[in-house]
Amino acid sequence: MIAALIIFVLWLVSLSLKGSVTERQIRVNSGSKRSPYSVIFLGKIACHYAVFDLPGDYLELAQALLVGYFEKLEKG
Repeated sequence: MIAALIIFVLWLVSLSLKGSVTERQIRVNSGSKRSPYSVIFLGKIACHYAVFDLPGDYLELAQALLVGYFEKLEKG
């Protein structure tokens, strides 16, 4: 379950980078128009080299949503 969640997050990170300057900086020199990396691998590389800055209120909102979700799981 945790591995699936990690893969999903890497997929989301990679999709958010498609066509961006960060993707062009990460990508190797390739004459091809398509990315030489898989979506998951690009997300993994991006997590190592890109800086993601989330506002504090986003993190608080995510925490509140997760707490509510887990409370529903405990009741049901």
